[in-house]
Amino acid sequence: MKSLNRIRCFLSDLIDRLVNFFKWPFAFGTVFYLPSALYECWPSVLHLIRSTSLVPFLLGIIVFWFVNKLMRKTWFWQCLAVLEHETVHLVVGLATLKIPNRWRVSSQGGHVGFDRGNNWIITISPYIFPLIPFMTFVTIQTFAAFSPLRSWVLPAAMGFSMAMHLAFTRTESHFQQPDIQRVGWLFALLVGPTLHLIFLAVVLILSSSNTFSGAGGPIANLFQRVGQNGFVAWKSVAIHGSEFIFENDGSEDRFADPSLKYPKDPHTKSAASATSGIRFERDKTARGGK
Repeated sequence: MKSLNRIRCFLSDLIDRLVNFFKWPFAFGTVFYLPSALYECWPSVLHLIRSTSLVPFLLGIIVFWFVNKLMRKTWFWQCLAVLEHETVHLVVGLATLKIPNRWRVSSQGGHVGFDRGNNWIITISPYIFPLIPFMTFVTIQTFAAFSPLRSWVLPAAMGFSMAMHLAFTRTESHFQQPDIQRVGWLFALLVGPTLHLIFLAVVLILSSSNTFSGAGGPIANLFQRVGQNGFVAWKSVAIHGSEFIFENDGSEDRFADPSLKYPKDPHTKSAASATSGIRFERDKTARGGK
């Protein structure tokens, strides 16, 4: 057991080092995927609108609105929001091979601690990962008692749970929140919207799917399209953005009037004979021999 625990501790620390090392490269890279995430959310919305799940899904949202109106100031509802928040921390921490050693949940706030420290994925996970809708989908799919009414019960429960997740996340998303202060507000603004949109698109796909297998294909296509479009955006900026930083030989000729000809200077090399590639400084003799 001691040897297994040492291996777990080693792997947990290794995961933390890798995750924290790639924190800011991941954050700035995520920016290029935000337009793709926004664009690819729309097919998920259309898929739900065109399915028979739309009416029960909207009914679930309406029911939550009334429940939230009645319960949002009660001790139970506030504890439920904190419990959901800390549970996401706990689940992601366990996924990174950590053992919880502190746990506190109250209407005023909560805390969960781990034996091997922390990383930014654990810290920001409640703001990007909709745990309640995923648990709702798995629970309803697991119990066969709901199978006769699954076409109505599942989307209604998903609408209720997604509205609950959005409401709880909205109340927790402010710059005074300890988790956001820990990762930094700039990092949260760069990473949060993109990842949250992608996971909400997954929830919409699950809401209009009756089985795990039925949701697998659309979810895989969603991640594939977001990844491809985001990579194209990153590649485009990387290629064309260099034109604003460096100056390529002959780049000025692309924007000049081809009918205009510069007088040839016999003491100056022509542009055609110049070495191709990136250069940082022009030859002064190229400007009228000054």
